[in-house]
Amino acid sequence: MCVIPSKGSLNRLGTALLQLGEDEQADEMAYTQLNHYRSLFHPLMTMVNTQCRARIARILKSKAKDTIVVQRIKRLESIVLKLQKNPEMDLARMQDIGGVRVILPDIESLNIFTENLFHRSKVMTVKDKNTKDYILHPKPDGYRGVHYLLELKNNRLDVAPFEKLVVELQVRTLLQHCWATGVEIAGIINNKQYKTGDWDADWGSFFLLLSQHFASIENQVNTNIDEAQLNKLKEIIERLNVIERLEIVSTSFKALEAQLKKLPKEGFVLLVTDFEMKQTTLGIYTKYQEAEALAGLIVWESRFRLKKYGKMTGQALLIKTTGVKNLKKAYPNYYMDTQMLIDELQKLIKAIQ
Repeated sequence: MCVIPSKGSLNRLGTALLQLGEDEQADEMAYTQLNHYRSLFHPLMTMVNTQCRARIARILKSKAKDTIVVQRIKRLESIVLKLQKNPEMDLARMQDIGGVRVILPDIESLNIFTENLFHRSKVMTVKDKNTKDYILHPKPDGYRGVHYLLELKNNRLDVAPFEKLVVELQVRTLLQHCWATGVEIAGIINNKQYKTGDWDADWGSFFLLLSQHFASIENQVNTNIDEAQLNKLKEIIERLNVIERLEIVSTSFKALEAQLKKLPKEGFVLLVTDFEMKQTTLGIYTKYQEAEALAGLIVWESRFRLKKYGKMTGQALLIKTTGVKNLKKAYPNYYMDTQMLIDELQKLIKAIQ
């Protein structure tokens, strides 16, 4: 029987995570507790994943094949950084530990998918008051997408009361996902935490203007980018050598292609990037090796000790996948499939020459 930790124990765990590096024994206990807590989200994430796929097949029909659904557990680094940047937040209130992402081919498909999302579901409940529409109201950095919080309607699962847990569902168009992927790539290139607001002026301007450009391509509401802004975007792209840097990242991951051929039809992939050694490795697990995959995740996260200034010496990401094609499409920043972003930037430069 799985045990859902109490709010008090979770908040004490959050405090311990903020003190990583001060006591090795305390660190090991914190890693173990966090690993257990994160493992509890897998059944609920899988259920959300399945429900999303069923809805897509039913309402999108011919466009269903161009839709991607993936799930992920929030990384240790991301949890700690969120706690650091939000002192008023405690771990028990962090509602995106488990996440599912739906990537749709265009804005029309996104609108169809999100209309009355799961309002009649016998399994899932959408916490409407927590829905965040970053398409109608983009984040200051240009991020676009729609975020939902989902929970079970009852405790039909034969383990602990998972209805107390929530899963974050992120819904994006392909271009919005391309933008978000670009943020991750640029963060790797510049060793910055752009996703958490650690922006520098040039890259911040680049992504804000790029977001507006992508939104205009999709004819999204509240979008206005003029010729002067497009010229500024072109100037930044050329001055920062954005395309060349993306191509270098793409090339650096080609060595992983051979390992991808070993990927099972359904299972888990552990992506480990060592920032100091400047290398990325893969751990591949079948769908029956979930416990081993989670154990591997916690081992690597414990090795990448937090530094005083909030950075880590590497990152580990555990992804559930249904095959190599799905994985490469959903996580192009790790699998050199940055070509879509490069193509869009090249088209932009060509159009305004």
